[in-house]
Amino acid sequence: MMPKLLFILCILLGLWSCEATQDPVYPPHLSDCYRLHELTEKKDPARPGEWLYNKPGDMHQSLKAYIASGPYRTDSLHKKLYLVKIGAFDADAQAIFELTVNYLADYFQIDTDTIPALDAGLIPHAFKRIHQGVPQLKSIYILDSLLPHYKPADAFALIAFTSTDLYPEDDWNFVFGQAKLRNGLGVWSLARLGKEGRDNPSNQTLLRALKIAGHETGHMFSMPHCVNNVCNMNGSNSLAENDRQPEWLCWECLAKLCYNRNISPQKHLEALRAFHEKAGSDAAIIRYYKTALQRL
Repeated sequence: MMPKLLFILCILLGLWSCEATQDPVYPPHLSDCYRLHELTEKKDPARPGEWLYNKPGDMHQSLKAYIASGPYRTDSLHKKLYLVKIGAFDADAQAIFELTVNYLADYFQIDTDTIPALDAGLIPHAFKRIHQGVPQLKSIYILDSLLPHYKPADAFALIAFTSTDLYPEDDWNFVFGQAKLRNGLGVWSLARLGKEGRDNPSNQTLLRALKIAGHETGHMFSMPHCVNNVCNMNGSNSLAENDRQPEWLCWECLAKLCYNRNISPQKHLEALRAFHEKAGSDAAIIRYYKTALQRL
């Protein structure tokens, strides 16, 4: 009798072990994201000067790991994404800011709003500098010491937008933007993105601003840098590297977004297709969203 009981026990333990190690069954809207994997390109090995070459510690995070991490999300009391300007804005920068408010609403399927602009004089002199002839604001001060005082009570997150260049630490030359993964605060800058007009017939400055806005806001939804795929969540060390990266998300980062916001990929893709068509964006971007929608 004892050998038979041991045999049955071993079978039961084996079945439990197999079940315990299986990947979770994702809901259909996350499985739909995987159907876009054929549109996702693998990232080439990093070259000298690129983000991953200088930051080899950035590691891949799977969808399963993202879900298990308990990412920062909206709740019944904190539902809105707020944007705020810091410092002076000319007419072109103001137009980009207004478009970005609408863009982020479409991208993250979230209510967006603005709060009154903040004077750059609120940032102490100790957290400003002139670097290589360029005025800069220290982004980590903005995140840790300025924005927390202005985050509305119903805010999921608050992201600041400035025309002034940013730097995170004294030993860095600059940063396009910076955001917290857990407390819903971020900042990004137009300073290095070019100027609209005759030198930018394809609205290149706007596209660069939208890419950085989507990237930094993605961080505020606890999404880390994407290191495996060509994706809007790739890190970048230069404007040239940023320009090589797409405006859209890879399938896995899109699945993270859809999980966080509890939305279908179709809602995200269709909203951005409509946004870019209305904005007159580059044809390749519109074509991507149309192709992605056809796959679902």
